[in-house]
Amino acid sequence: MDEYEVIPYGFNEDGDLAVHGESGFCPFGDCPCHEDQTLIGGVDKQYQDGLVTGQEATNITQGRNI
Repeated sequence: MDEYEVIPYGFNEDGDLAVHGESGFCPFGDCPCHEDQTLIGGVDKQYQDGLVTGQEATNITQGRNI
């Protein structure tokens, strides 16, 4: 049996496919969003504030479900 991940995509205001979720990260490993220090800093702040665990923060920055 094959396993599939369901990723909820929508469309942005320009009608283009939106692949970056609320966190700003997408599930595609070669996208520059995973190296964006501003986005990573936002997740780090959530971690420092106790809103997410270390594993959840890692999953968010890698575009995985938490």
